[in-house]
Parts: sequence; C-alpha cells; structure tokens
Amino acid sequence: MDVYDPTMRRPFWHCASQAADEAEALLEHGFRVVKLRLGRATAAQDLAVVRAARRRLPDTVALMTDYNQALTVTEATRVARRGMARVYWIEEPTRHDDYAGGTGAKLGVGRQ
Repeated sequence: MDVYDPTMRRPFWHCASQAADEAEALLEHGFRVVKLRLGRATAAQDLAVVRAARRRLPDTVALMTDYNQALTVTEATRVARRGMARVYWIEEPTRHDDYAGGTGAKLGVGRQ
C-alpha cells in the first residue's frame, strides 16, 4: 500500500504497519485527512492496511482510500461492508464505465 508523502512527489509502497507509520507521520505536517492507495492482490491485504492506519490515526483524522478501479462490484460491496465503517471515502472501487455495477454497489451498501 502506499501513502502519499506531504510533497506528493511519489507513493511509498509498504506492508500494513509501514503504511500506518507513514499515515501517522503525515500528522506531523498538519494533515487532517490521509488517503491510502489500495488495490493489492487480495482484499484481505487492503483491509489490513486500512485497519492498521485507522488504529494509529485519531478519530478526528479522516481516512480515505483509493482502489484505482481494482475491485469487482461484488468485492467493492463486500469491502465496504467489512471494516470500512471508519473510512470517510472509498474512491474508484470499480471500473469507471460500469454504471450499472456502480449503482448496484451503492444500493448494496447504503449509508451507515
């Protein structure tokens, strides 16, 4: 997973604990929103990163994710239901041109 550095020069690719370290380090620069780039080989790996970061960050810091269109509609719905309750934003979970699927994912998750 990667967490963008404060200058947005490049992403850092790390394991869950290292991504959480990077997310936490952003707070020292005054950031109050952290965005994680996801889309690893398995949803379990992505969830590990999200959970590690969320445990480290205060609740006052918004945690956002970006899947870069890596999930199917079924996966996106499952991910949103499991462990994403404290995530402010899930960006591009599915293909940008899958309009019917995107609607299905929205209806399948709903507001919490």
